[in-house]
Amino acid sequence: MTVLPGGQRVLHRLTLAVEVLGALTSRPVTAPVEVRREGSRRQLLAVGGGRFLLRARPGTGDRADLRITDATRQTVPRRLRIPLWAPAELEAADEVPPGPFVPAASRLLRVWLAPGTAGAPGPGFTAVRGRVARGDVPVRWPRIAARGPGGIVVGRTHGDERGEFLLPLTGPGALPPPVPSQLTVDLLVHARDLDEPSPDPLADLPLESVPRSSSPPLPADLDNPLLRGVSPPAGYVPSTAPVPTVDVAVGDLLLLPEPLQFTP
Repeated sequence: MTVLPGGQRVLHRLTLAVEVLGALTSRPVTAPVEVRREGSRRQLLAVGGGRFLLRARPGTGDRADLRITDATRQTVPRRLRIPLWAPAELEAADEVPPGPFVPAASRLLRVWLAPGTAGAPGPGFTAVRGRVARGDVPVRWPRIAARGPGGIVVGRTHGDERGEFLLPLTGPGALPPPVPSQLTVDLLVHARDLDEPSPDPLADLPLESVPRSSSPPLPADLDNPLLRGVSPPAGYVPSTAPVPTVDVAVGDLLLLPEPLQFTP
């Protein structure tokens, strides 16, 4: 851009871009998700296709604590903390002589959301729907996995603040083709032993720390188990209760009659 006379300061420099993907499809979510910084009522600038922008401005700070939410429950919320590039680092390429340039991809946070209880995976999909409890009390924000034949994990998901979850099964485990009409899986639960709920319904949703990407970013900076929600957050432990085994009809939805019990 040529500006006469002299130069012009860039006022809308990108600090962080957030791309929200569905865990089943790895495509941008179609649910009406919102991305906000903690303590702010204003959401990040939505630009369509599950993408949001945080622009540099005074008071942006050196990190962003984000809440990704969906009032329709088609996806399960997440909270993420990510360090931000400092304004001086982003402006270095404009200096004379120019310093290092920070690519836009190094300012990208790509995150996957698990399907919520209202997020039907579609006809012909195999899934388990249920909830996690400790006695009669719902266990908030559990993580659930399905272990299929051969001890292979064939599905993972997140539960919500009511302990409710939708767990799609994505493979037959170690079974050779053809796919059977019924699949036997163990249901594994990870969770935390939490105190009484806070008035803020998302206050006890785990805050997962994401390292800042390299410049230029490495493949693992943009796609890793933490971002995909595969790794249990800090403080989560496996349930010591007996592991339930269920038979799921392939291509159907199994509704569990009783909650999965979590015992720390």
